[in-house]
Formats: sequence, structure tokens, C-alpha cells
Amino acid sequence: MLKAVLGLGICPGRFDASSKRLYYFNRDLCKDVADIARMGVDIIVSVVPQDELKEKLYVSHYREVVEASGLELREYPIEGEYRSFPRDEDRQKFSDFVTDLSHQVKQGKNVLVHCRNGLGRSAIVLSCTLVALGAESETAVKRLTEICGQDCPKKECQRKYVHEFADRIKSQLQ
Repeated sequence: MLKAVLGLGICPGRFDASSKRLYYFNRDLCKDVADIARMGVDIIVSVVPQDELKEKLYVSHYREVVEASGLELREYPIEGEYRSFPRDEDRQKFSDFVTDLSHQVKQGKNVLVHCRNGLGRSAIVLSCTLVALGAESETAVKRLTEICGQDCPKKECQRKYVHEFADRIKSQLQ
């Protein structure tokens, strides 16, 4: 029985006042990170590339603030505009990253994964981590969708990636 928590969320400190967005965000990075630490999170995983953090979400000094809080920061940048899932040439690197996260969870570490909105790229990492922990891909996707109240991972291509990841994991174990 696992005693750790896996979570997903929006980018801490995110600012987005674009008229194209449905929501307005003007988050305080220091407060968000302090709240995350108070919730008992041990590891924060960002899948947002550095250029997106700075140029689109207006989050600066991210690494410094997270590390100063005592949280462990892990990063696996996934481009978000069009592709929104790990590149084919990075399959092994992604698999190793997710496997390591699953080991951290097995050791009782609480993990929070975030992307821009907390529904796409972060949900891929979270779903694949659940698969690495032994869940069926359909179960992982269905559970996240129930929790979030909408498709999660958000895009069909992202959900397909989770199922393909599960198939690769199964074939490696045989």
C-alpha cells in the first residue's frame, strides 16, 4: 500500500492576462511554493520549459524559489503549444524519468507535477507514473479524468501517448 500522494496542478506563480485565455492568473510564486511545501509535498516536478516559464507565464527565479523552500525540484520540459507530449527520440529518457518518480513515490515521497494548466503535460507524467506503479493506463486516465472533472490528459494525442507508454512498459517486462 502506497503512503505517498501524487498530485497535479497549474504552474506556481503563473501570470496570464491574455485575452485568448479563459482564466486570468496573477499568482504569487513565493506564496504558491510555500503553500505547496506546507501541504507536505517533497518533490515538485515541472514539465514547463524554461522559455515558456519566463516568456509566456512570466515566472522568473522559479528554480531559486523552489529550492529555497526546501522542496526538491525535478524538471522534464515538454513543449506545450502543438506537440504536448514527449518526443519519440526521448522515449527512454522519459521512461527513466517516470520510473525514478515511481521509485520516489514507493519510498513515501509526495510528488506534485505541474504544467501550465495542470491538465495536459502534467497529466501525462502523472498517468505514466501511475502505470509505472502498476496501474492500467485506462484506469490511470479514467481516474484523473474523474478527479479533474474533464478529460485528463486533455488532448486525445496525450491520452494515446499514455496508452502507448503502458504498452512499451509491458513489452519491456516480458
